[in-house]
Amino acid sequence: MQTTSVAWLAGGSSHANHAITLTDAHGTVRELVLRRWVRPDWQTTDPEFTPQREIAALTLLANADVPAPRLVAADVDAASCDVPALLETRVPGHPPRPPADLDGFCRQLAAVLPSIHAVEGRAGTIVPSFRAYVDVHATAPPPWAPSDIWRHAWEVLAQSPPPSPACFIHRDYHPGNTLWIEDQLTAVVDWTYASLGPVGLDLGHMRWNLVLDYGPDAAERFLRHHAELAGTAPHQPYWDIRTTVDLIGDGDPHDPLPARDLNALEAHVTRALRALA
Repeated sequence: MQTTSVAWLAGGSSHANHAITLTDAHGTVRELVLRRWVRPDWQTTDPEFTPQREIAALTLLANADVPAPRLVAADVDAASCDVPALLETRVPGHPPRPPADLDGFCRQLAAVLPSIHAVEGRAGTIVPSFRAYVDVHATAPPPWAPSDIWRHAWEVLAQSPPPSPACFIHRDYHPGNTLWIEDQLTAVVDWTYASLGPVGLDLGHMRWNLVLDYGPDAAERFLRHHAELAGTAPHQPYWDIRTTVDLIGDGDPHDPLPARDLNALEAHVTRALRALA
């Protein structure tokens, strides 16, 4: 096989992704992606952010009905590359663009989740259980989020979470980790944080992202579509609070979110707290 092209793929702050085209002597072309763990401090600041974890997730997805890359090769010890790296199949598509049909966009984001959550195999033994990013028992809301709403959210999360069955989850499911061709979702990517956990974590994480990018109506549309398509128990607002606090509390205390984003998230958590009351 001969490497006929290499191109950097935009996006991602912790990985460097390059599209690689290989061509053999018969003219057969293979499209791959090289994912390199380039963030210099990840082994100390985020020890769960490992190529081994993505390998485990892609192993589970190999025979699943989920539109996702497939693992081709791994260099977890950086024996061949400058940093740990994975070689994966390249799935067609581009990051999402402003949708002409917001409802259809939200429906497709919801429609792919049941197949992800149905992945079984050895999920319980090779993928770790989810970890909350913020320990509410050891932290407080950052100084740039002084509202009583956030203090109330911390208090709610200090209690035991609602009983929820665990399954295979993406754990970082948001529009930026999906690929599209025009208005059709083609793949879910970036499986580094795949975990065993409640469905509500994937729903909640997507919902606060939709609130920021497309508004609260998009988050509600997504949830309605998921309820219709998955046929599972109703979404528990606790997970909206959990995932939003994981964002707020895991940030830099000296680097506040933009006021617009903070206000939108505060309104989102306020709605969740009211739904719990």
